[in-house]
Amino acid sequence: MIGESIALEQRAEIHKNLAWFLIESDRLASKQERIPEIANHLIKSQKILSSKEEVEIFNHYIILAGNSAKLAAAFNTAYNLFTLLKKKITEESWKDRKEQCVQIYKSFAESAYFLSKTLEAEDAVQVLLSRLQDRIEIVDVYLMQLEVMNAKNDLEGAYKVGLKALQSLDVGFPEKPGITVLIFEFLKMIYYQRGRSPERLREAKKNQDPYKIETINILTNMLNYGKHSDGKLFVFLFLKLMNITLKEGNSPVSFFGYAGFGSLLFVVTGNFKTTLRYWDLGEYIIRIFNADRIRGRYLFGKNMLLDFYRQPFSKLVLLADEAYEKCIQYGDYLWAAFSLISHSIYHLYSSDTSESYYEVLIKDAKRGEQLGYETVYIVVASSDFLIRSIGNTSKQNVIYRDREMSAEIFEREVLVPNANGTANAWYAVLRGKETYLSGEWKEGLRVFDKFANDLERSRTIFIYSEYRFYKSLHLIRSNESKRRLSWSNLFFIKRSISLFKVWSKTFPDNFQSYFYILKAEYNRYKKDFAKTDMFYESALSSLQENEGNLRKAIVHEHAGVWEFERGRKHYANYLLKVSERQYRTWGATAKANQIQAMRQHEEDVGILLRMREEALWDTILKSAEKLDFRSVLKSSQSISEIIEQDELLRKLMRTIMENAGATRGFLILPRKDGLYVETGQDIEREDILTRSLILDYATELLPIEIVYYCYRSGQRILLNNTSSKDSPHSLNSYIGAKRPKSLLCLPITKQGRILSVLYLENGLTYDVFDEHKLEILEILSSQAAISLENAKLYEDITSLNAELEKKVELRTQELMQSLEIIRKDLLYSKKIQRSILPEHPVLPGIVYSVSYQPMDEVGGDFYDLFEIRPGVYRFFVADATGHGVQAALITMAIKSEYEHLKKIQKNPSSLLGELNAVILEKFKTLYLTCVVADINVKNHTLEYSSAGHPPQILLREGKTDLFHKTGAILGLKKDFVYYTEKIKLKSGDRIYLFTDGIYEQFNATKNEFGEARFSNSIVLSSSLSPEDQISTVQKDLNLFLQGEPIQDDLTLIIIEVVFS
Repeated sequence: MIGESIALEQRAEIHKNLAWFLIESDRLASKQERIPEIANHLIKSQKILSSKEEVEIFNHYIILAGNSAKLAAAFNTAYNLFTLLKKKITEESWKDRKEQCVQIYKSFAESAYFLSKTLEAEDAVQVLLSRLQDRIEIVDVYLMQLEVMNAKNDLEGAYKVGLKALQSLDVGFPEKPGITVLIFEFLKMIYYQRGRSPERLREAKKNQDPYKIETINILTNMLNYGKHSDGKLFVFLFLKLMNITLKEGNSPVSFFGYAGFGSLLFVVTGNFKTTLRYWDLGEYIIRIFNADRIRGRYLFGKNMLLDFYRQPFSKLVLLADEAYEKCIQYGDYLWAAFSLISHSIYHLYSSDTSESYYEVLIKDAKRGEQLGYETVYIVVASSDFLIRSIGNTSKQNVIYRDREMSAEIFEREVLVPNANGTANAWYAVLRGKETYLSGEWKEGLRVFDKFANDLERSRTIFIYSEYRFYKSLHLIRSNESKRRLSWSNLFFIKRSISLFKVWSKTFPDNFQSYFYILKAEYNRYKKDFAKTDMFYESALSSLQENEGNLRKAIVHEHAGVWEFERGRKHYANYLLKVSERQYRTWGATAKANQIQAMRQHEEDVGILLRMREEALWDTILKSAEKLDFRSVLKSSQSISEIIEQDELLRKLMRTIMENAGATRGFLILPRKDGLYVETGQDIEREDILTRSLILDYATELLPIEIVYYCYRSGQRILLNNTSSKDSPHSLNSYIGAKRPKSLLCLPITKQGRILSVLYLENGLTYDVFDEHKLEILEILSSQAAISLENAKLYEDITSLNAELEKKVELRTQELMQSLEIIRKDLLYSKKIQRSILPEHPVLPGIVYSVSYQPMDEVGGDFYDLFEIRPGVYRFFVADATGHGVQAALITMAIKSEYEHLKKIQKNPSSLLGELNAVILEKFKTLYLTCVVADINVKNHTLEYSSAGHPPQILLREGKTDLFHKTGAILGLKKDFVYYTEKIKLKSGDRIYLFTDGIYEQFNATKNEFGEARFSNSIVLSSSLSPEDQISTVQKDLNLFLQGEPIQDDLTLIIIEVVFS
């Protein structure tokens, strides 16, 4: 700091010298952070800057500092800096430095607009318009006004400025286009397109006309008004954009027309693949014109109009954040604000709890302060209101900019004057959700009707889908007391169902559960109760594991209420308990309390018993919520790895209890002198069975008559309602005394021999052992049969070894000889298994490399590659359950079947379907995951289909993308329909096919290598050849394992596309 005691002239001289020193440093090595410091010294020394060179340097660095302040959204600083420069402009300045003067006035006006100094901004604009003659320069001024007015939400003003800008370019434009104008514009588009596909449009000429390029810029900035004010105008603007591009050629801003047209095409035709092609064309345009400055706009549009059909909410919030950061990087504040709004909106279902959602809102509100975009505050206030409304029993007010007001005042004094369609639609959707959950149908419909125009015009798919869902439910619920819905309301509901059907086919994860709820509610209204049952079950089955608690709670609540209405109180209690837990976990305490009051408890149950049952319910529901065939398969694999009988029985019993929702269970095994209860578990008692017990002495533990009947007949006994007098077992003494609600006795067999009997019961609710759980138990039982027999053999071998030890040397030699034979057999098996793996021929158009490492001498992984026709290569990767010899035998069987099928099946999905049928027919209990990928180097496509396999990876331009799962595990379900996904490939793309052994490896501290480390490894090594990259990934894994052996078979194939 320069001392105040120094004279003013001396201080100015010091500041000047410091400025010149920093300027010289900046010339040698430019640094952005040095600019404000230089500007500060120049301002403090401006009185002694007199030469022309000094004035030019002063203006240069103050402009740089002002632009830097604008980029940081520090509009006060920018305003002060450009005010200083503006005061220094003279008539001579306009003659000598006109371009610089225009820049200063434009930047001053922009900063003044953002600070609501409208009169100063308008005066500066008028000066510019009076000074400028070139039409492009005049349009640039209008464009600045347009963007600022959009950011300030003055949509009417922005539209009027847009019309002036078009007039300055002599572009005719109807203020309010009608149907005739739209039809004419559409016919022009057909003519200009001349049947060209999106791929052929990449080869269109480049637009060299600056007036046409500016026209596209103007029309793009007028879209915001059309979106919120006039649907026909919105469509006309997109058609106009498209027609200029088709007629004049491609330019950096052409992506607006292409992408927008693609989205409109999906709305009209439902053809999502064509929509993707137009969006890909838009991205191609940005890339070839190196238009990174507008990439943020493209990312935002894709996030709101396209990605919602392809990505889960957890990914959508990341994509919204990416769009925001890219817009901020180039000072594109309006689109940064749009991206911030989408970030806040998507987090509603991405957040696990209301607390984490609230934290996001606080963060977004702080980021919004820098942008000065009022709509951000409204979106945050509306979201905060929802959190508090469903989290508290008392009526809540809206808190907007530290001011508390009722919802009605917020609508009247904030939403209506602000007149932003997105903000209004978001508020209406959230109020609709809140009123529906609280049963206030009339209030919800009032809000929907008040903001109907904004909701119907919403181009944000998430908001629009939520609106259709909740308004449809409001209409059905509010008309329960009436005989029939009006024809208009009925049409609205049917249209909503139709839209959700299309959306759920495009991306089931985000739409399917809501589609089934709508179908169920509609059939409930029509009193078609069979279909209602079916659709509610479908809704429950369609819930995704990674779906947010709030969406899960809504689905479980609907299904629970329906079951209660049908008189199935116990199942209703179960579903409502799940819903209550999910609401409470999310933070919707008031709603959770409402559900708790709705639930039906058993009558005449004491308080202690009720508390005990609540605890038991938690245990059961915890396991029931997480049922997942992949986790069951993992459990099956963990069972297959145990060979010691006592440990196996304990592990088997624990696994079955966790997956079956039982409160008590036993395993009964035959011995020479009868049946023995070998192990058991009860969620109330840890010491239910301290030692094995003869079945005849276990009358207090289980109904022995039923167990004997099951063992002797080999038949499964299922009693989902033991109180029914129609059951032949209703008079059983154990059932009469203990009164279990549900009971299952299941023989575990292998090749017709009964190895054991599994007994399960649930003492709390009826209908526990449904088809879903029976299917899971069949899988576990199949593995249990193999493992029990292996354990029995192991026990026999152990006993035999104890006898052999007495003979010491002779028997030891015999044993060593046997082991040597086994070792040789294993080595021979290894050679056999390796011999079935394919050769690695050179395949034109691709470069690939393979790594195959079984955990033992032989393993359960298998791969194949084959040229099915010229230029089309089929890759196959499979992973059988278990390890070692058992898994290797499975791969041999699969190899035999696959070799026959791979040459006759035309596409991957039909191949998997046929292979699944063969496995079920021939092998019964054989399970494996796999993926088939067909690479066509002629038309540059990849077609793939997977069966329960981990998502494979596509690496493009340094970014990874996961392939969707397209079907269930092979050998699991009969007649399962697999489907094929198709991806357009580009030269340089890399495809990674692998088994889960590549990342399911643990080091000495039990940390997993994991998907994140694997993904990071392939991204960092992507510049290497496939062969070198495989070596690098292997080195990364070995470094992580630190000498630990691999614990699973692993296969990795890296394929690089090298189209000429």
